[in-house]
Amino acid sequence: MARRAQDIKAAPRWADLDTETQNKFTLDGEVELVDYYIGTDAQVGDQNPTFYDSRQIDAYLEMVKQRQTNYYGETDYWLYSALDDHPIKNMDVAILGSLQPWYEAICLGYKGNPHTIEYNQLQTNDPRLNLTTVAAYRENPRKFRAAISISSFEHDGLGRYGDPINPDGDMEAMKDVRENVLEPGGLLYLAVPCGIDKLSFNAHRVYGTKRFARFIEGFELIDSYPRNLEEMLGTDTGRSGPQPVVVLRSKG
Repeated sequence: MARRAQDIKAAPRWADLDTETQNKFTLDGEVELVDYYIGTDAQVGDQNPTFYDSRQIDAYLEMVKQRQTNYYGETDYWLYSALDDHPIKNMDVAILGSLQPWYEAICLGYKGNPHTIEYNQLQTNDPRLNLTTVAAYRENPRKFRAAISISSFEHDGLGRYGDPINPDGDMEAMKDVRENVLEPGGLLYLAVPCGIDKLSFNAHRVYGTKRFARFIEGFELIDSYPRNLEEMLGTDTGRSGPQPVVVLRSKG
């Protein structure tokens, strides 16, 4: 789950970081640094909860039935294929991070029961949704047989969402999911930018052969969509990259 501070501050630039922190981010120069400064792009300070209307869910469900895509384009196609092959029917599924109820709708379309865990406050009139804040979840934790995280963890620790600077923020987020969110043997449907290893600071990370293996430590990679993940991890795709969907099984 991407961490975002309640008191939003201006995101530091690369030059503001000390040399030790910079070296940790780039694995002592093994990861290419790309200037892609976005600044602070956070909504946590907004005290007005975001409302998810049941009519919006129904509209999204119609799109899901037709296997249409939303913001992340081909990643949604790959997620459909992953859920075809690794069903979530009748499972309680953690949706990790949510700005719109699109992945909740995909979960519902595949007969799963979505449980959204988000830093921002969410409200709904739809009884099919279960919405909670990260803070509330921490107070009353539970574990899930499956979780979905699409384009979230690559931002952790970069300050873009008001979170503290942390070179290992993404690794810690994955560890948190493995240890505190998923049951042993639980499945994580994950998408992050892939290509040649890059740090597009402070927008996101791109995962290649150097960082991806570390990123998924403690998980078993059981499937990927598309199938040529290894090739994608070695292909230069610029400062961003495609976001394949990998299916990971928690080792405990």
